Amino acid sequence: MWMEAREAAALMRESLEELGYVFERDATMKSFTKIMLIVPLPQFSYVFQFLVKEPSRFLVNIYDTQPKHGATLHHIEIKGIERKNLREVKKLLQTFAKRMERKPYKFPLYQRIQGGILSSEFLTAKRLWSIWGV
Repeated sequence: MWMEAREAAALMRESLEELGYVFERDATMKSFTKIMLIVPLPQFSYVFQFLVKEPSRFLVNIYDTQPKHGATLHHIEIKGIERKNLREVKKLLQTFAKRMERKPYKFPLYQRIQGGILSSEFLTAKRLWSIWGV
């Protein structure tokens, strides 16, 4: 049937009463099996790597992942951040963000829907970019 159980139960009670049937109402539990299949599939992404040597040394990785069918998430990862290169990393990220058409945390609606509106990538992106002044 297409109707939710709560609504269907109300209609059943009304039908039984209309027909004059004698009945008792009760509530109980019904067990059932829910099938979930979780199969981790190893995937690989092409990574664009930038090893910055001057004015400080750090590594920038830019890559895409497909955590779900039809959903592509884009990542920037910086390795080797230390107190001595914070200024250079911040300057790089601010310059990088200015070259984008919109703020790096302004995801289009279709991307949020495909990736899952409540995905942590979307919920934390603005805060994480704001750390770097973007």
